[in-house]
This record gives sequence, structure tokens and C-alpha cells, in this order.
Amino acid sequence: MAKTVAKRVAKRAKKPVVSDAVRAFLSAIGRIGGKIGGPIGGSRGGKARARNLTAAERREAASAAATQRWSKLTKEQRKRHAKKLARARWNRKQN
Repeated sequence: MAKTVAKRVAKRAKKPVVSDAVRAFLSAIGRIGGKIGGPIGGSRGGKARARNLTAAERREAASAAATQRWSKLTKEQRKRHAKKLARARWNRKQN
């Protein structure tokens, strides 16, 4: 029962209070204010950015991200993943 009470209290917890000095600083560096706002008015990130990009720009960003992710893998990890993909494709064709 104590856990459920703690969860309810945590859910009701208010947003952190931002002092005027901090708000002025964030506003000055462009992290607060504007139409798109996060918890204290800052940028929301990927979803808001994606809404403003064209399909070609989103495709280019996705391609760059995929290249970055694959470059982090070792040659052995890439080889293992390629085998899994080939097996999945083969199974799909057989069904």
C-alpha cells in the first residue's frame, strides 16, 4: 500500500519551479520560449523537428543516422547481423 501511495504522490509532483534568473538565461541562449515548448518551454526535439522537414530531408537524416549506427559495430557484429537478415528474408520467401 505504501508503494501505491508513493506512486500517486510522484504522479502529482509539480514541475520544477524555474527562477527568474534561470528563465532569463535560458531565454537568452534560445532554450526557452517560442511556440514549441517542452517541460519549461524549451525545444521538444525530434518530433517537432521532423514536422518541419521535407520527406527528402527526413530520408537524408535517417540515412546518416543508420550509417552512424552501423559504423559503431565491429566487422564480426555486422557479419552476424547480415546472416540474421538473410535468414529472415529466406524464411519470408518460403512462407
